[in-house]
Amino acid sequence: MTSAVSSLQTTHRHTAPRAYKKPPVHEVVFSLVFEQPVDESRLDTLSLALRSQFVHAEKLEQVQFDMKFAPSGVPAMRSTSEFDGWQFKNEGPTRVVVAARSRLNIHATRAGLWPTGEYAGWTTIYQEAMEIFGQLATAYDGAKLERAGLRYLNRIAVPVGSELEDWFTIGFNSPHILADPYAMNLRQTWGRIEDHEDLSASLGLAMIQIPDPILQKSHVGFLLDIEVFNLFKHKAPTFGQLREWCRRAHEAEGDIFESSITDNSRQLFGVIP
Repeated sequence: MTSAVSSLQTTHRHTAPRAYKKPPVHEVVFSLVFEQPVDESRLDTLSLALRSQFVHAEKLEQVQFDMKFAPSGVPAMRSTSEFDGWQFKNEGPTRVVVAARSRLNIHATRAGLWPTGEYAGWTTIYQEAMEIFGQLATAYDGAKLERAGLRYLNRIAVPVGSELEDWFTIGFNSPHILADPYAMNLRQTWGRIEDHEDLSASLGLAMIQIPDPILQKSHVGFLLDIEVFNLFKHKAPTFGQLREWCRRAHEAEGDIFESSITDNSRQLFGVIP
């Protein structure tokens, strides 16, 4: 399997998102980072706010270690811990929320190690995330965001012996004397997305293991990792702007995804007319 290099700036944009019968999405992550940690008292009652959606609630603790030396020179280690928030999980788990003093993450994962379970789709995942943001708004009210991100992790299995450029428009331009690729990890960060001056993107393509022993005999696994975020602090949205920001970030992510794959991949996923 060889590879080729292509710039995002040379690919075309799609005016409407495509729907697929077998989308490769394994996980969607909403991530927020705050400039300053919120007061821990605001997070005390969060377990009550999300109890109806999540059956598991676990307290998070931040541990600090201090080392002091006695007059004799013997070191003494002391650790202290403080409440840092909550982690919520449903059964599976296919939904995980980390509500900490300095960050807030929402993970929507398909069941199974490979994207084999039913995919809820963006509309459902988006609505779930907005409801959670709304329920947690009082805890993070007034907290200034440093970073907001929307990340899609796509797991794709392509036939052994095919060429990388048959499936992706991005990759490495490898020397022709190299053969039988064993591992690959490409990561790029772009400062601006066309038509979205406040959005940046991180794009990754890596070879990954396929857990299914039958499928791995005839296929090679790839992770197409796309995150849309604000690279610069002053371009971060406010907590109240997240609904619109996430909608635009998803639109940009869809353009990047479509520009990163070929028609062979689209046939593999099964385009819905």
